Amino acid sequence: MIKRIANPFTANFSDVIVIPPNGYPTSYIAGQVGHPAEGPVKVTAATLEEEARLCFGNIRLALEKVGASMERCCSHRCISDEFGRLSGLRLGFGVARQCAFGD
Repeated sequence: MIKRIANPFTANFSDVIVIPPNGYPTSYIAGQVGHPAEGPVKVTAATLEEEARLCFGNIRLALEKVGASMERCCSHRCISDEFGRLSGLRLGFGVARQCAFGD
């Protein structure tokens, strides 16, 4: 049975869903943005690095709600129309990613 963890700010969005195939649950998270965990749900960060840190923090909280962790994360994808234009954004994102995953 699919387990849905609702977003605390809206009933129309789930922070994470867990699908338990054959006893090995898989967590899926999508649509996260870099907003403070306590709200409001809008991007307030001044830099991409700050926004990415907030976003990874929200992902960590969502995983913890279902007993998972960033250390067990096997894949992630970031989509931005800014990466191709400004190489400095990649560096800021990379710093935030390294802090979140510790690698």
